[in-house]
Amino acid sequence: MLEHLKQNLDALAKTTTSVATISLSLLAVFSFGDEIVTLVGVRIPTGIAAFGIFVFFTGANLQALRLVHALHRCLSGEPPDRDVLAASCRLHPWLLNPFVETEGTIGAHVRSPRLAHPEQAVDFRMDVTEA
Repeated sequence: MLEHLKQNLDALAKTTTSVATISLSLLAVFSFGDEIVTLVGVRIPTGIAAFGIFVFFTGANLQALRLVHALHRCLSGEPPDRDVLAASCRLHPWLLNPFVETEGTIGAHVRSPRLAHPEQAVDFRMDVTEA
């Protein structure tokens, strides 16, 4: 279950990073106001390119919703390691992680009374001594 949670969080991180990168790239391409844009070496009228971009972002949003639903399935019910899963969600390094708690330090939340065995939580942060 913990591995499934990590895979979903990693996929969400990749999806949102890809969407942000593509958004910034498209902003640069469309900021010139030309009637025809060149994307990947192909000249495309702006209206058709906008429809393609709409389809891409719709697909990216559906993928993100699918992954969030998978996270919900991981955490719903009463799994025996629910607190460990929740703590692992809070520690994931995803830049847009909506599960991270910003008050105090992350360590304080991992050692909260709700988590019976904080040593079981997966800390996704890289240990600089191992690198």
